Amino acid sequence: MRLKKSWAALGTPTTFEEIMQWVYEHRIEGFGPVGVYDTALRIGVYMGIYPEMVYIHAGSKEGTKLLLGKDYTAKIAYYFMGDLDYPVLDPLVYPEEIQNLAPYHIENFLCNRINKIRQFVASN
Repeated sequence: MRLKKSWAALGTPTTFEEIMQWVYEHRIEGFGPVGVYDTALRIGVYMGIYPEMVYIHAGSKEGTKLLLGKDYTAKIAYYFMGDLDYPVLDPLVYPEEIQNLAPYHIENFLCNRINKIRQFVASN
Protein backbone atom coordinates (compact mmCIF):
# COMPACT_ATOMS: atom_id res chain seq x y z
CA MET A 1 0.00 0.00 0.00
CA ARG A 2 2.89 2.34 0.82
CA LEU A 3 4.29 1.94 -2.72
CA LYS A 4 0.90 2.61 -4.27
CA LYS A 5 0.55 5.88 -2.33
CA SER A 6 4.11 6.85 -3.15
CA TRP A 7 3.59 6.19 -6.87
CA ALA A 8 0.40 8.27 -6.79
CA ALA A 9 2.33 11.09 -5.09
CA LEU A 10 4.89 10.97 -7.91
CA GLY A 11 2.22 11.92 -10.41
CA THR A 12 2.86 11.12 -14.02
CA PRO A 13 6.58 10.87 -14.67
CA THR A 14 7.78 12.48 -17.88
CA THR A 15 11.40 11.31 -17.85
CA PHE A 16 13.22 8.05 -17.28
CA GLU A 17 15.22 9.81 -14.54
CA GLU A 18 12.02 10.36 -12.55
CA ILE A 19 11.07 6.70 -12.83
CA MET A 20 14.60 5.59 -11.97
CA GLN A 21 14.65 7.89 -8.95
CA TRP A 22 11.35 6.50 -7.68
CA VAL A 23 12.59 2.90 -8.00
CA TYR A 24 15.93 3.83 -6.43
CA GLU A 25 14.28 5.51 -3.46
CA HIS A 26 11.96 2.55 -2.87
CA ARG A 27 14.43 -0.29 -3.35
CA ILE A 28 14.80 -2.88 -0.63
CA GLU A 29 18.06 -4.17 0.81
CA GLY A 30 19.89 -6.33 -1.70
CA PHE A 31 18.14 -4.74 -4.69
CA GLY A 32 21.15 -3.33 -6.49
CA PRO A 33 21.88 -1.34 -9.64
CA VAL A 34 20.81 -4.09 -12.07
CA GLY A 35 17.46 -4.54 -10.33
CA VAL A 36 16.84 -0.80 -10.05
CA TYR A 37 17.69 -0.15 -13.71
CA ASP A 38 15.77 -3.15 -15.06
CA THR A 39 12.68 -2.31 -13.01
CA ALA A 40 12.79 1.36 -14.04
CA LEU A 41 13.26 0.36 -17.68
CA ARG A 42 10.26 -1.97 -17.62
CA ILE A 43 8.06 0.68 -16.03
CA GLY A 44 9.38 3.22 -18.54
CA VAL A 45 8.70 0.99 -21.53
CA TYR A 46 5.17 0.41 -20.27
CA MET A 47 4.71 4.19 -20.07
CA GLY A 48 6.53 4.94 -23.32
CA ILE A 49 9.40 6.68 -21.49
CA TYR A 50 12.96 5.64 -22.34
CA PRO A 51 16.42 6.56 -21.03
CA GLU A 52 18.38 9.17 -22.95
CA MET A 53 21.68 8.15 -21.36
CA VAL A 54 23.43 4.80 -20.84
CA TYR A 55 23.17 3.54 -17.26
CA ILE A 56 25.94 1.02 -16.67
CA HIS A 57 26.24 -1.76 -14.11
CA ALA A 58 27.56 -5.33 -13.93
CA GLY A 59 28.06 -6.64 -17.50
CA SER A 60 27.47 -3.30 -19.17
CA LYS A 61 30.20 -1.81 -16.99
CA GLU A 62 32.60 -4.55 -18.09
CA GLY A 63 31.70 -4.00 -21.74
CA THR A 64 32.20 -0.25 -21.31
CA LYS A 65 35.65 -0.80 -19.78
CA LEU A 66 36.63 -3.02 -22.70
CA LEU A 67 35.39 -0.63 -25.40
CA LEU A 68 36.46 2.66 -23.83
CA GLY A 69 39.59 1.53 -22.03
CA LYS A 70 40.77 1.82 -18.46
CA ASP A 71 40.13 5.55 -18.37
CA TYR A 72 36.43 5.05 -19.09
CA THR A 73 35.66 6.76 -15.79
CA ALA A 74 36.77 10.07 -17.31
CA LYS A 75 33.85 9.69 -19.74
CA ILE A 76 31.20 9.25 -17.05
CA ALA A 77 28.69 12.09 -17.41
CA TYR A 78 27.49 11.78 -13.80
CA TYR A 79 26.55 9.31 -11.10
CA PHE A 80 22.81 8.81 -10.75
CA MET A 81 21.68 10.24 -7.39
CA GLY A 82 25.38 10.86 -6.65
CA ASP A 83 25.75 7.11 -6.04
CA LEU A 84 29.07 5.70 -7.34
CA ASP A 85 27.35 2.36 -8.08
CA TYR A 86 25.24 4.08 -10.74
CA PRO A 87 27.50 5.61 -13.43
CA VAL A 88 25.75 7.22 -16.41
CA LEU A 89 27.35 7.87 -19.81
CA ASP A 90 26.36 9.80 -22.90
CA PRO A 91 25.79 7.39 -25.80
CA LEU A 92 28.15 9.50 -27.92
CA VAL A 93 31.21 8.37 -25.92
CA TYR A 94 30.83 4.86 -27.34
CA PRO A 95 32.29 3.75 -30.68
CA GLU A 96 30.54 5.19 -33.71
CA GLU A 97 29.25 1.74 -34.69
CA ILE A 98 26.88 1.55 -31.72
CA GLN A 99 26.00 5.23 -31.27
CA ASN A 100 22.95 4.84 -33.49
CA LEU A 101 21.41 2.42 -30.98
CA ALA A 102 18.97 3.69 -28.36
CA PRO A 103 20.74 4.04 -24.97
CA TYR A 104 18.88 1.06 -23.49
CA HIS A 105 19.96 -1.03 -26.50
CA ILE A 106 23.58 0.05 -25.94
CA GLU A 107 23.31 -1.13 -22.32
CA ASN A 108 21.77 -4.40 -23.48
CA PHE A 109 24.45 -4.88 -26.16
CA LEU A 110 27.23 -4.27 -23.63
CA CYS A 111 25.76 -6.91 -21.31
CA ASN A 112 24.64 -9.57 -23.75
CA ARG A 113 27.55 -9.42 -26.17
CA ILE A 114 30.36 -9.27 -23.63
CA ASN A 115 32.10 -12.36 -25.06
CA LYS A 116 32.00 -10.91 -28.58
CA ILE A 117 33.32 -7.60 -27.25
CA ARG A 118 36.19 -9.47 -25.55
CA GLN A 119 37.01 -11.23 -28.83
CA PHE A 120 36.86 -7.98 -30.78
CA VAL A 121 39.13 -6.13 -28.34
CA ALA A 122 41.61 -9.04 -28.23
CA SER A 123 41.83 -9.15 -32.03
CA ASN A 124 42.48 -5.38 -32.42
